[in-house]
Amino acid sequence: MKPEKPNKKTVYVDVDEEITGIIDKVRSSNDSIVALVLPKRATMFQSIVNMKLLKRAANQDNKKVVLITSEPGLMPLAGAVGLHVAPNLMSKPYIPKAPELPATKKELNTEDNEPEIDRNSPLGAVLPGVFDSGSKAESNEAIEIDNTPKTETAGSISAAAKQAKKKKNGNKMKVPDFKKFRTLMIAGGLLLLLLIAFGYWAIAIAPKATITLRGETSDAQLSFSVVADTSASNLDEEDLIVPAKQLENKKSETEKVPATGQKDNGTKAGGTVTFRNCSDDKVTIPAGTGISSGNSTYITQSSLRLDDGEFSSPGSGGQCRSNGDHTGTVSVVAQNNGDQYNAPARSYSVAGFSQVTAEGDAMTGGSSKISKVVSQQDVDTAKQRIIDRQQTAKNEMIASLERDGFIPLAETFVAEVPAFSPSPAVDGEASEVTVTAETTYRMLGLDKSDLEKTVQLQADKEDSIDTSKQAILDNGLGNAVYVIGAKRGTETDVTVQTKVVAGPEIDEQKISEEIAGKKRGEAEQVLKSRPGISEARVDTSPFWNYSVPKKHTKIKYVIEEADGSVITR
Repeated sequence: MKPEKPNKKTVYVDVDEEITGIIDKVRSSNDSIVALVLPKRATMFQSIVNMKLLKRAANQDNKKVVLITSEPGLMPLAGAVGLHVAPNLMSKPYIPKAPELPATKKELNTEDNEPEIDRNSPLGAVLPGVFDSGSKAESNEAIEIDNTPKTETAGSISAAAKQAKKKKNGNKMKVPDFKKFRTLMIAGGLLLLLLIAFGYWAIAIAPKATITLRGETSDAQLSFSVVADTSASNLDEEDLIVPAKQLENKKSETEKVPATGQKDNGTKAGGTVTFRNCSDDKVTIPAGTGISSGNSTYITQSSLRLDDGEFSSPGSGGQCRSNGDHTGTVSVVAQNNGDQYNAPARSYSVAGFSQVTAEGDAMTGGSSKISKVVSQQDVDTAKQRIIDRQQTAKNEMIASLERDGFIPLAETFVAEVPAFSPSPAVDGEASEVTVTAETTYRMLGLDKSDLEKTVQLQADKEDSIDTSKQAILDNGLGNAVYVIGAKRGTETDVTVQTKVVAGPEIDEQKISEEIAGKKRGEAEQVLKSRPGISEARVDTSPFWNYSVPKKHTKIKYVIEEADGSVITR
């Protein structure tokens, strides 16, 4: 019976591992054979002392150690102490030849008290039952040393080895991670910039204030007439002539719409028709006379004169003859294109001649070819779309006059009837039609500052407003009604109807300077102390702001009238 083979274990050695840790791994193993897989440049095994320590520890625990390495510098040391080596896990272990130093062999044998080892003997002789050389097959069999996964080997590192490695690594100086440091610096810089930007916004931009004032107010409805003169450059206060501007804008506008009309470009059927007059009078059938059969109508191409009818016997009971001067033949052409007008020989009724009959030959040559063409409806659709743009043009002119300092009189807006030009023309073949129009727009505007002066002049004449104690808070021109009157050259009569509101005189610039930077409560006390102001409220924003901004543009004034209406300035 073949003896049972001892267990074998593979241990992978790190390049910086200490000899004490390796010995602990060997001793902690429960297997009788330990294969140590050495890394390249295994410096801990280049010492004869370390080799002897490993050999002695293996002998004490009755274990056999095989070094898996191919470095030539380790072979003499392994041979000197009697350790087996193998180039890889599948190779047969052997003891390398020891260096020829007499002292070495004696020292090793006497120090460890081990029996002399024959360097040429196989491992089976040294480890009976493991590498048995009883048969040729068994002696040449590869050693299956690596029968333990790496993860298990790594996990079997003893606590002493881990402690030694930790101690060694702890003595090393850590190299700073400059990439991480640079990332942190950039992030910190961006955060600082954001904080600076937020601080500037929170202190210099965000703070605003709304000043709500309530005082004694009065209003008056004004209605007066002025002359808007486009040639005037200054206000005539006596005759109420206000400088005006006539804005004119010419625009070339284009609109495209799909063509929806259809046209048959085929051919018309034609043939000949024989007419027979069965009346007692002579008749003349003019060219263009229509003859019909069912839904098909054909048009005669020439006039035809027929004598009175001839009958087979005298009297009304006779049959109208088929031949004679009362018959004649002319060419006809179908009223429209289309193969539906191709027809066999048949009878036709003659429009306007009830006693004239017509017999036609076969009608041929008709064909259909439907094409898309521009219809009048398509052109009208494009025209309407251009006309609908007038409101856009009107809004543009209003904005332009306001930018130039004029009050636009929307009632004077005029859009000249444009000259529409379709391309292609109606009935032209196309998939779409383009309609172009040249339109001229006009609008009148009154000089805003001069009209405001005029309102002030008219308010001074009102008994309900005491301009010595009150100021015009709202001239009402934003909601005024303008009635356009007669036009004479450059002059246009305009009636202005507006509501004027008067109240405490408020110099916004001066008030803003008085309360700038003050707390809300303090600012309200300053405002209430002014003549004509009964109530004052200061609202600041955002929530962290409790003071009135120093910039006048960041302060909004709201005047509350006695009737509850509000004037925002």
